[in-house]
Amino acid sequence: MRAYNVAILVVSDSVSQGKSVDQTAALLQAELAITPAAPSDTTLTFVETRCVPDDIHVIQRVVKEWTDPDAIPPVQLILTTGGTGLSARDVTPEAIEPLLDRTCLGFTVAMLTHSLSITPMATLSRPVCGVRHQSLIITLPGKPKAAVENFQVVRPSLSHALDLIQGLSSRELHRQLENTKLTAVNPPKEHRCTAHRHHHRTPSTQTSGGATGAQIPSAIETPVAFRPRESPFPLVTVPQAEAIIRDHLKILPIETVPVGPALIGRTLAQDIVAPVPVPAYRASIVDGYALLAICGPGVYPVTPYPSLAGTLLQELPMLPVEHIMRISTGAPVPPGADAVVMVEDTELIEVAADNREEQSVAVHARCQSGENIREIGSDIAQGQVVLGVGDSISVSGAELGTLMSLGITQVQVYRLPVVGVFSTGSELSSAESTPSVLPAGKIRDSNRPSLIGILQQHGFPVVDLGIVDDSTDAVSEFLRRHTESQGIDVLVSSGGVSMGEKDVLKSVIQHGIGARIHFGRVNMRPGKPTVFATLGTDPAAVDYKLLFALPGNPVSAIVTCYLYVLPSLRRMARQAAPDNPRLQAKLQQSLTLDARPEFHRGIVMAHTPSAASPPLDNGYTSTMGRPTVASEVHFPAPLVVWSATRHQRSSRLMSFRHSNCLLVLPAHEADRSTLEAGETVEVVLLDTLWNTHTT
Repeated sequence: MRAYNVAILVVSDSVSQGKSVDQTAALLQAELAITPAAPSDTTLTFVETRCVPDDIHVIQRVVKEWTDPDAIPPVQLILTTGGTGLSARDVTPEAIEPLLDRTCLGFTVAMLTHSLSITPMATLSRPVCGVRHQSLIITLPGKPKAAVENFQVVRPSLSHALDLIQGLSSRELHRQLENTKLTAVNPPKEHRCTAHRHHHRTPSTQTSGGATGAQIPSAIETPVAFRPRESPFPLVTVPQAEAIIRDHLKILPIETVPVGPALIGRTLAQDIVAPVPVPAYRASIVDGYALLAICGPGVYPVTPYPSLAGTLLQELPMLPVEHIMRISTGAPVPPGADAVVMVEDTELIEVAADNREEQSVAVHARCQSGENIREIGSDIAQGQVVLGVGDSISVSGAELGTLMSLGITQVQVYRLPVVGVFSTGSELSSAESTPSVLPAGKIRDSNRPSLIGILQQHGFPVVDLGIVDDSTDAVSEFLRRHTESQGIDVLVSSGGVSMGEKDVLKSVIQHGIGARIHFGRVNMRPGKPTVFATLGTDPAAVDYKLLFALPGNPVSAIVTCYLYVLPSLRRMARQAAPDNPRLQAKLQQSLTLDARPEFHRGIVMAHTPSAASPPLDNGYTSTMGRPTVASEVHFPAPLVVWSATRHQRSSRLMSFRHSNCLLVLPAHEADRSTLEAGETVEVVLLDTLWNTHTT
């Protein structure tokens, strides 16, 4: 096994000055981990990232250091990002070209050809590729998506190129390449195994043109005897998976919708400018009497024409001198009045002849001009921008009420992604239409209704696509039909992504519909076999689709839906806070750590300790069936308390019962296998906090 070191050089004035954050380097690191070396028996190991300004001499200094024959560690592949455009500060090509011993025009042409197939603006790019000493240097664009796409174009040839640069025999390398091709299409024959126990090497296959990340055999052609015994997908971390998804989200169009309760949860795609002032007239803030403030306390006759809710300003007469007018909250202040005295500061002196109306009233308080009056535009001025692009219409009702008060009947918002949800599994029966007793070997489909409920509860339109049998033909036909549908933006499935002989979904995604798998395993528990893929190359195109293939274990499906699907949908809908809220929890009980980072189901409660507070119980449920407190989360006030639910198997839905959070537990290390009571952990909040004093 030959190992080559890779270093990434980020060229950016703004990033080097701390004015912006680079995302490209992390995505390239993920690509290095995801894509296996082929066809040579090599590995690429990331060793370092540096960030420098757009300065020729600074760029050259770092590259010379990395390509020095005595460099420790030696760097065989250098990827630069940024500075390859036409602006005056784009100097990466000018920095790299003088350092090269030989240019590699093939890499340059391949990247430009691919980029031009996506956008004509690629004509403005100036990539440079070549060799210095025994190091290959490739300059990539600065934009994350373009950098990753260009790297994926040259990735299949890198191992062979690096071998040649290091001086390996080209004849021997070509012979190995031919043997690899033959092995890929010719599985072993005439080998009969009866009693011996050795393991057969699984034949490799060529990677589908639409795939990335791993060579996965086609379920259509691979006999079960030659199926992979290990997943071909490298493990990516949870942050890497999140970054990959963020970089491949669909861009949704803007639509015009009516203003009403259905607008809650939507994100505005336009500024809202007040067409009228609010209030549009001088309105009373209290129930009382309109008067002229200069008159002061005294006894005044009451006009026979009150200003009540619904009274029009044009209907009110001029307030006579040294008179007062009865007025209700929100009613227009009559001409001639400049203040309103509260009814509590008055006293009835005389009743009118009808024994119903007030004849005269004593005013005991002195008012200032403008007192208890909402002036025109004092709430919202005409022409004021009251809501802006990117503002969400929240459940508080304030934004919706503002729009209604201004008489705005329709607004432009970003369209919500439409999600199609289905389950895979020949063993599944629809819970809605199955008999009360199922034959052994059949189970009710709980994942699909659970996922649909979660997505709908968070405001996203969902299409129930039902259940698909675990057969290559059925899954292929199903995916082709629904990926061609223009009514669905995101497909979410559960099941069919593990290592079983009927787990054909990943193979069909890659070979059957030509989608690109960005990752197929995540270093987490539960949810390790989670798959994310995209179909299409233009995120703004109608036919561009996202595919989340979630594990079949019920808890795994729910956890990965919360961690990956929901934040992605919120980002596509341009919601201001797409990620689940996170808190810091102080454990009140010890927890054993797993080999993988774990998302532990639990309960978070608001709790303010006091002398009257009941003692905390270490049990699971109280006599009233509610979870009791097992640990604390520290805030200035109030405290927040969580309890871990029992039996955390990924197949056991009851471990999610009452849960409103996931505790983010690190993987165990040689010197750390447990978290002790009193330690602090991160908590992902999934639902509202409970209160320990609620009865």
